[in-house]
Amino acid sequence: MRPVNSILINESDSSIERDESLVGFGENISKLDIFFSILFLSGLYTGIFLYISDNLFIPYFICGLSAIYFIIKNAQSISAYYFIPIIVLYLITAAGMVFAPAPLVYFLERFKGLVQIMYSSSIGLLFFIHMRRWNNSAIARLFMGFLILIAAGATLEVFTKFKYLSDEFRHMVFRWGFYEADLRDLYTYGQIRPKLFTSEPSHVAKFYILSLFVWFALSESKKRYSGYLFFISVGLILIRSPIIILSIPLALTVEIFFRNRSGLNNILNKYSPLNRGNILILTIISILFLSIGLNTILSGRIQKMIIGPDESFALRIVGPALIAIDTIKEYPLWGTGITGKEAASEIIFDAYWRIGYRITRVHDANVNFLSLFISYYGLLGGLLFIAGFIFLVRRLEIKGGIFITLTILLFSQTMGAFVGLRTWGYIFIILLVASYYRPANE
Repeated sequence: MRPVNSILINESDSSIERDESLVGFGENISKLDIFFSILFLSGLYTGIFLYISDNLFIPYFICGLSAIYFIIKNAQSISAYYFIPIIVLYLITAAGMVFAPAPLVYFLERFKGLVQIMYSSSIGLLFFIHMRRWNNSAIARLFMGFLILIAAGATLEVFTKFKYLSDEFRHMVFRWGFYEADLRDLYTYGQIRPKLFTSEPSHVAKFYILSLFVWFALSESKKRYSGYLFFISVGLILIRSPIIILSIPLALTVEIFFRNRSGLNNILNKYSPLNRGNILILTIISILFLSIGLNTILSGRIQKMIIGPDESFALRIVGPALIAIDTIKEYPLWGTGITGKEAASEIIFDAYWRIGYRITRVHDANVNFLSLFISYYGLLGGLLFIAGFIFLVRRLEIKGGIFITLTILLFSQTMGAFVGLRTWGYIFIILLVASYYRPANE
């Protein structure tokens, strides 16, 4: 039975087709609530670490500060009822540390990974609980604000000397992970891609498509489609990252499984037809934009990937895929354990050697969320973790399993560290959007 002080997920004003009298930000949303929500998302976007010493730091410390406010503000809503599934995920992760190869040798490194995933996922859940009190239109407006800010900032960085301010900020704040391949960008994309107060252009693109996804899913504006096409065009022209292309399948996933409130049975049932007109128009225009983007702005990058080695593609897709396959072959049940890259160093080095790359360290050699999950947990641990995650989704009273699965899989191709707050922040934002889903039979 649900505790009295739990957050009311399905009973809240959360219908995607809410009454027009329900406007604003929702019940009891203060200016401080808005401020710390913006602060959290800004921390998620920039990814700033607070370094206490060379070896001791607080990742995404701006998000951590915001989480303190979320705890204070939502003390009456925070219940163990919603944290028990998260604890189950931690126990499964801890079990993997025991059954993974050389548990004592790599215990400290894996323990750090366990602490990181606890930090990241708990803060993500606190943000979810805080934001769930807002209505869908307010959340859409919040992410629309980030869309506009990123588009305006990218415009300034590309066409003005604002770039030097952004670069100065990067060199003051970030200690590692700098993106310095500006000459490659000029050759491949025809311009230096904006970093906009992050360590690299891909982070700008990731948060941009996240903001576009949330706005497109939750906005009730009749101009959603024209706005979607406008912002994806701006992204392709200014940010010029292949990541922007993911906005197309994300939009189709929203339209089919979220807006139409359709599960697989509804799609197969001829008596429950989809809104095929909107989907057909969105599909045609998306394919058109994709074709234009691939043959103009992104053509240099695509050509490089086809005719020759592309380091970024190798590090993000090809290498991680081989690593995941080889890890399952050698450690099928429990994988290498959380953050077990050192335990799989031979697998990692061999995978990149086979595709013609020589790497010198394993720390940054696998930056694909899906590959890391498979490598860290193996088949048995992975299935248990997925079961625990389903338990969490059900405790949060969220429906739309197909929508959640497809969306996380699409975003997984942009996510880096499995234990990082950017990854778990994105996951809980996806769950936040999905919490407004209503099945067609309700």
